[in-house]
Amino acid sequence: MFQHKRSRIAGGALVWIWLLASLPAAWGNIHIEITSVNADNYPVIHLLARATDEQGNYIEDLGEVNFEVRENGTLINEAVEAQFGYMAVTLVMDESGSMIGWEQEVIQACNYFVNGLDNLDKGAIVKFATTAAVTVPMTYYKSLLLQAISTYDPDGMTDLWDAIDLGIQECYYEPEKKAVVAFTDGNDNQPGVSAAQLVQEAGTEITLYTIGIGQISPDSLIYISEQTGGFYLPIVNPSQMEQVLDDIRQDIGNLYDLYYTTPSPACNGSVRNLEVVCNYQGYSAWDTISYVAPLNPPPVIALSQTTQQLLGVMQPAGLALNVTCNIGSFYPIENARIYYKNVNAVYFTQANLLSGGGHTYYLNIPGSAVQSPGLEFYLQATNDHGATVTLPGFQPAVLAFSIPVSPNQAPSITCELPEEWLTRRSLPVEATVTDPNGSISSVKLYYRAPAVFTYEELPMTSQGGGGYQCVIEGPELNAASDLDIFIVAWDNQDVARFWHLADDPFHLEVVNELGPTPPAVNLTSQTPPIVIPAAGGQFFYTMEVINPIPSYAQCDVWADMVTPAGAVQELGLLEDDLVLFGGEVNTDAYIQEVPGTAAPGDYLFRVHSGDYTTQEIYYTDSFSFTKSATLAGPPYNNGWRYYPVGQAPQEGPGWAGGEPALRRAFPNPFNATTSLQFYLPEADHVTLIIYNVQGREVARLADGWLPAGTHETWWDAQAVSSGVYLCRLITRRGAVTTPLNLVK
Repeated sequence: MFQHKRSRIAGGALVWIWLLASLPAAWGNIHIEITSVNADNYPVIHLLARATDEQGNYIEDLGEVNFEVRENGTLINEAVEAQFGYMAVTLVMDESGSMIGWEQEVIQACNYFVNGLDNLDKGAIVKFATTAAVTVPMTYYKSLLLQAISTYDPDGMTDLWDAIDLGIQECYYEPEKKAVVAFTDGNDNQPGVSAAQLVQEAGTEITLYTIGIGQISPDSLIYISEQTGGFYLPIVNPSQMEQVLDDIRQDIGNLYDLYYTTPSPACNGSVRNLEVVCNYQGYSAWDTISYVAPLNPPPVIALSQTTQQLLGVMQPAGLALNVTCNIGSFYPIENARIYYKNVNAVYFTQANLLSGGGHTYYLNIPGSAVQSPGLEFYLQATNDHGATVTLPGFQPAVLAFSIPVSPNQAPSITCELPEEWLTRRSLPVEATVTDPNGSISSVKLYYRAPAVFTYEELPMTSQGGGGYQCVIEGPELNAASDLDIFIVAWDNQDVARFWHLADDPFHLEVVNELGPTPPAVNLTSQTPPIVIPAAGGQFFYTMEVINPIPSYAQCDVWADMVTPAGAVQELGLLEDDLVLFGGEVNTDAYIQEVPGTAAPGDYLFRVHSGDYTTQEIYYTDSFSFTKSATLAGPPYNNGWRYYPVGQAPQEGPGWAGGEPALRRAFPNPFNATTSLQFYLPEADHVTLIIYNVQGREVARLADGWLPAGTHETWWDAQAVSSGVYLCRLITRRGAVTTPLNLVK
């Protein structure tokens, strides 16, 4: 279906690159196309991208690790979030006289399209003949859309461009994926807007899809679709419409939402050039687009204090409920809305907020909607420059504000978190959740870095007695960025209670030091991306176990992985009862084999420090790798074997410098002899002692005066048992230690 790659650049110019003819072969197995860019939530930027393989099939299992985004050359992939979202789509229906005789086929195809929308998708209907009109404004209610489709009655001329323009206007205020889908069997023959104007109206935010029926001139339909990130589909007659409408709906649904925060948040009207690179199973593809930074920030919505006090508090049934908010905006507010529904209702009802003077807006929700078990709502505002925002800002229709209605009461949540936490150390979170009226259906924790728009969702598991628990793993806690956290609990009637809100979360400061802490683990993988071929293979990594405190510390270190199916598979124990001197860093390199029988897909390889027996995790670090396919048979089918690398010793920071230094033993692990090298910047009295993990001396390899320079000695460990030992170099300037791993 997709035979070309489009690159939109500043000024509206287009560069067409024919994939089959000009792209390198290595790039032929994946295509990426940016369909739109939206700066409504500036400095948060929202991209929509289509990812397909060489057959045009959608690639549906991509995540943050697969995308790189650059803005004006600056790599910002650390803050990119990839996900699928909901859509707001206008269906533009040709009701001209030439469609007479195809009524049932059109109705059947359009019904099929609407019935395939999600409950949280929105839709609108525009019909055109001699004139164009909005039959159903943008709504959640699919029944209204279906009713309008059922009255399809062709007659008259073809006011196509005006109809598509109305469809664009219906999408204009929506924060979701925005698309217009139009079908026609004729060319526009009425005065009004032009095709070029439609491209300008759609801008970089609204995607146009067009369907041409029969023998029409398709040039203009192709133009407006390709210029806006959509595509044109020709069919012979309306009997084929059901399939092509399904193709278009699938395309919109499979667009990736990419969110990131611009590294240059100034509101200065400058042009920002974007490049998105998609990496998948060893192949890469890219596309570019640009946007213009706004001159002023978008609107800001805040609930009034009286409305905030209603959240989670039981209200009487059948009485109108006042919802009030304040909307701040540099530009005038053109449209302010509220979406509300009973918790048990399928769709949200849309209503315009009323101006209360100044920045105040309100609505009295009718008592008919204020019924048990509860009410939920969210707010939306658009200024006259087209910037649309919602409150809550994150997943407003899913995590809408919730108010319980009598006799139902919302759950209660109690949670205590520290204000600071150490980087890379896993954070256990415990909460007490109770419900006076019944049982709890689910409890979820949401977290994100403040610079990231989307939250990560983490289910909390019941521990009995109202206790719920989850763990934010070490790699998610980075001293370069703090964490925002909130918790939601739903009762068995789907009424929600929030512990903090998405737009007012609990803020956790992530720091490098936080008093005495257990050993941490840090991984360095081979150069990514790591792609294992179908026959199997291996990858290399270096592991550091770090003791951040001045006294002795002890831990186990083990590895596991998260498979493409989401299951955790243990790989084994890397270090057992590792003892570290104060401030010591234990470094080892490992080879991890991947069998050919491993399932294809993306894996997350993890290493934990902690207590292996109790599975208490101190720290976690991780990296990803990809298995390209499954293949039974040799050569790599001996399981998930791993082993240390016997690499040459690395020089320490003081080597050949101004301080005594002790190189790592080589080989290490060893059986049963290993070499030890050390450096003295000046003549000194040297003691070189081997200790066991209990601190008892096992061997003394040097004890006396030695000249300046490099020295080497050997330890023959045939007389001692396997285990971990510590080699300590003691001089007048202090002591240096390195671990030894004897394996017999």
